[in-house]
Amino acid sequence: MFGRLMPFEGRFFELFVDLADQTVLASKELLALMSNFDDLERRAFNIETLEKKGDKITYNTIETLRKTFITPIDREQIHGLINAMDDILDLLQDSSETLSLYDVRAVPEQVLQLATLSVRCCERVQHAVTLLPNLSKPATTEAALKTCEEIDRLESDADRMMRAGVSKLFRGEDDVRQIMGVCPQHDVLFELLTPEAAFGQGLSERVKSRIGDLIAVPRDATVLIEPERAEPQSRMVGHHGALTDVELRIP
Repeated sequence: MFGRLMPFEGRFFELFVDLADQTVLASKELLALMSNFDDLERRAFNIETLEKKGDKITYNTIETLRKTFITPIDREQIHGLINAMDDILDLLQDSSETLSLYDVRAVPEQVLQLATLSVRCCERVQHAVTLLPNLSKPATTEAALKTCEEIDRLESDADRMMRAGVSKLFRGEDDVRQIMGVCPQHDVLFELLTPEAAFGQGLSERVKSRIGDLIAVPRDATVLIEPERAEPQSRMVGHHGALTDVELRIP
């Protein structure tokens, strides 16, 4: 009896769907951006606008959760789901901002396929959240599980595509801006420094000419190999480790 007097909120499912809709729209904008870079600024603005709408939906959900005593599903699940979908929107915006920041005007085919897979994943998430109100029905539960399995398969396809794209990018791309703009792991695999950042001001022109515009400093177990010397360098037993603790202790 007492529970019937407590605030009950049934709008959580509507908020989930609203946020899922924004992620689908943003993923389609990112795919369109990568398909035609002539429209980069407008597409990036559209994605930013959708991301801001998503932030408002997320905020409203958290506020509603705070004021609600009885919820249709577990409170932690509501909090986790709305934040996970918000993270999707954030990553889509991060991708468009990175492309704009490094003035990327073309992407490898694998990256375009990744954007296509992102759209499909977002659409399946959108479908999954529409099923939440009726999960007590066996047929709906089965449909939700199948949708989750689809998302898992798409994620595995995306992993394979990303590895293929990164491999191709590092093997055949000479423009460092392309690597920085397209490869999401470049800051994990290595650090890019200007000569001044690495060695300080006052470098002679002779030294600068040998260093180049940017210095790629490998992290952890990463090894950077010159393409034209790949075969002999790959046969080496060991390589200098750049920023590893052992390498830094070498006088």
